[in-house]
Parts: sequence; structure tokens; C-alpha cells
Amino acid sequence: MKKLIAWARRNPKLALVTIAASLAPLALIVNYTLLITGIITAEEFTALNDNLISFFKALIFLA
Repeated sequence: MKKLIAWARRNPKLALVTIAASLAPLALIVNYTLLITGIITAEEFTALNDNLISFFKALIFLA
């Protein structure tokens, strides 16, 4: 863990992109689960995915 933290301190932009890349699939899985179980509608699903894509693009752009 100490090595990982040290690496993230040396490469903060790369660490941010790595975190974003690892969270994106998880967010999509959660959205699909919400859609399949009927908790959200198709319109809400599309809006959530559009917002997630914009968020991760901005995160990567800032890095």
C-alpha cells in the first residue's frame, strides 16, 4: 500500500486517470442494474450515462 501511495504522489495525473478508468465500468454496471430492476427509466438511464461520460472525459482532460 505504501508503494502505491508513493507512486500516486509521484504520478498524480496518471493516478487520476487510472482511478477514472477503473470506476467507469463499475458505474455502468450500477446503471444497468438500476435499469433492469426497474428503479430508473430508460430516459433516466440515458441521462445518467451521458453525465457519467462527461464526468470521466472531464476527469481525464484535467489530468
